Amino acid sequence: MTPYPIKSLPYPFSQRLRQLLAPFEALNLQLAAGKIPTEWNPLVLVLTVQYLLFKADKQNELRISYDGIDGMPLPSDNYQQIFRCLNLVTFRALSEENLAHPKLKQISIRTDGTVEILNGNVTIKYLKSLALLCTEATELRMLNTSYDEDATLTCIFDLFPTVKRITTNNVYKGWVTELVDSNIYQLKELVIACESQKYDDVFGFKPAEMRLFIENHSNLNRVDIRYLCANDDDVNHLRFQVLRLFDDHFKTGSKVRHNLRIVLHQERRDTLYYLV
Repeated sequence: MTPYPIKSLPYPFSQRLRQLLAPFEALNLQLAAGKIPTEWNPLVLVLTVQYLLFKADKQNELRISYDGIDGMPLPSDNYQQIFRCLNLVTFRALSEENLAHPKLKQISIRTDGTVEILNGNVTIKYLKSLALLCTEATELRMLNTSYDEDATLTCIFDLFPTVKRITTNNVYKGWVTELVDSNIYQLKELVIACESQKYDDVFGFKPAEMRLFIENHSNLNRVDIRYLCANDDDVNHLRFQVLRLFDDHFKTGSKVRHNLRIVLHQERRDTLYYLV
């Protein structure tokens, strides 16, 4: 195969082309061109890692850690960085301002594992920045996290169309109604991990809506709702409420009932109560 003739391009055009390319696009052109001219900057470096962590230091400067290397700064202006992460990418306690850092445009992430958001405040701007950074993410885990009202579940699925599995504490009144007509046919697993939400926010939907959501999405083989209870009395009371809510709408042995699981648990206790 003949290398792509970058050297034959007029200098201003080649420089402008380089400025317009995202890291993965630039990498593909680097590979196609073979030997890269010295003026083709910034070069793209590829690093394969098992684990990748983004967090801010005490001065709120964004730092990167991976595979035992801790607190690296963002890339300098003379190169771009592609991370191929095999297991887990974590964004810990970051704001939308952190993710809007201009040097993050020099980074792209591809992962076969999980993209995890911990202890953040998720806004639309936050999600858009994350979606540009982590292209083709297939699994999201969002825990101990707060959300703006417009950062809804359907918004998350729209911005991450390749996601097949999601665990989130983002639950609110009307969340099932919102999902019934959504076009998230690639979704295989949805785990709602409730941490401090009110019962009515979590279970305030009509059981028929949940059944319709599962029936309408043929690839969906698991819906878990995990609810944190205060004590044993709370567990017993909620078991009665939840079973009464679902028993008349989910026939024993049906595919829909098999794909839905309600889990009641208590903090600092391993006992799980599986319902439905």
